[in-house]
Amino acid sequence: APLRLASRAAAAAPSARTAAAPPRSAVRADALFALSNADVTAAFNWATFGPQPLWLLMICLPRWSVTRALVRPIAPIVLFSLVHLLIVVASAGQEGGTAPLMEFAGVFDSSPGADPQGAMVGMMKYPNFVSEEWSHVLTWDLFVGRFIWADGLARGVPIRASVLLTNLIGPPGLLLHLATCLVSGKGLPPPPQIVAIPEAELLNSPEAADTAPASPQPASLRPARPLPERADSLVLRLFDEQRFDETGLRALGASLADGIVWDDLSGGAGPISGREAVLRFLAQREGATPADFQLSVERVADGVRSSGFTWTRTAGKSEGLRGSAYIELDPLSGKLLYVQEVAEPLLKPGGATAALLKAVVKPPSPTNAPAYTRRTPRRADDLVRYLWEEVQGSDMSESLRLFSEDILYEDFNFQKPFEGKAAVQAFLKEFDIPGVSFVPQRISEGDRAVAFTWQVVLNGVEGRQIQGISFYELEPASKQVSFVRDIPEPAVRPAPLGALAAVLRPGLRKL
Repeated sequence: APLRLASRAAAAAPSARTAAAPPRSAVRADALFALSNADVTAAFNWATFGPQPLWLLMICLPRWSVTRALVRPIAPIVLFSLVHLLIVVASAGQEGGTAPLMEFAGVFDSSPGADPQGAMVGMMKYPNFVSEEWSHVLTWDLFVGRFIWADGLARGVPIRASVLLTNLIGPPGLLLHLATCLVSGKGLPPPPQIVAIPEAELLNSPEAADTAPASPQPASLRPARPLPERADSLVLRLFDEQRFDETGLRALGASLADGIVWDDLSGGAGPISGREAVLRFLAQREGATPADFQLSVERVADGVRSSGFTWTRTAGKSEGLRGSAYIELDPLSGKLLYVQEVAEPLLKPGGATAALLKAVVKPPSPTNAPAYTRRTPRRADDLVRYLWEEVQGSDMSESLRLFSEDILYEDFNFQKPFEGKAAVQAFLKEFDIPGVSFVPQRISEGDRAVAFTWQVVLNGVEGRQIQGISFYELEPASKQVSFVRDIPEPAVRPAPLGALAAVLRPGLRKL
């Protein structure tokens, strides 16, 4: 009240009004605090109904390109956080707009005879407090639902039930997602990589003299800076001529981040998390290999922070199992943070794969082909995004336009590669099946070559979907695709023939 009287007195003095106009920022602040209860009610409705279309998209159409475009960015979370902040600030500027502090303190009163629950019930008589709490809960629910959606798409975990439950009652939805991860064999979501700030960096920082050393932060929240080694260079150093013996594993272990996730799609263990667990897995998997065994890297994606490569197992002059791998580096330490690999299936069904897909896939309702803007990418990573995120399902001739005439296409469902654009066109036409779509999951960097992981989405087929890895290489002059290797994971993990070959020929792993 004294402040209000003082302001009225100041407003009544002509000299004060003319001498100095209030700063523009003060006018904006006054306008914000002058919002009415009706404004808070409108914000409440925004916080309640605004997120619902995003929930519907994540539940009903989780893999749709529109869903990915709207939900993947952090912008929706920021938007509804700002709505919540508006409610808080607007309520604070009103007479009786917020619950008295003493009542709020009663919620955290643990003394004998106190009634925290009753205090909370009493605070619910304040409409603006209800608005604040409700928007608070809905925003965090959306944040967690978005996390479940993104983790499910990235690792092939069913998510619809978990996302729906999160929208309805919050935390049980997260618990359901974690249980689904375990039951599906994918393991729990990988923890954020924690990297300590180097001591030298702390000593050289301007704040070092006045503050204690900063706590470690998740690498995803730390600013990116030049890596000690490019991803493609690290691939050649660690994996070319890798024998997975004591020396090889020691060198590999020194370049694994503590939070490394290693996913061998051909094995049956699912993603393995943690440096020590990954080293134990590799030592066990490769323990019986002969002394002349080594892994030979054939082609490498020229990425800085992510890469991929094709490989062949060799023993002496003999070549064995072939495969591909995708890698990501920790943005701060430059160590391996994520690896997915897959080996060729020994049993190659060929055209029977297309026949099986046509038999099990439910044809979608007739719709117009997705629209796209024609362009000619000059980088391998951009070309993959263009083909699979923009053109797919629209125009096969547009895809073929970006293939070189002498393209070599290896699809390891088939015994022999497809050579030349005509052969590739016939192959792609056979697998152009309505209701079957390929969804890229992780795409490496690469100007000349690119590796990417993917998932096959089958319309009408619920549960776990097929995953795989592809590698594309461009012809230097034309920037057209000159080499492709596609490898799907085996239908049964581990594949029986692959397991038998690992016992009989542990080096080459090929019968």
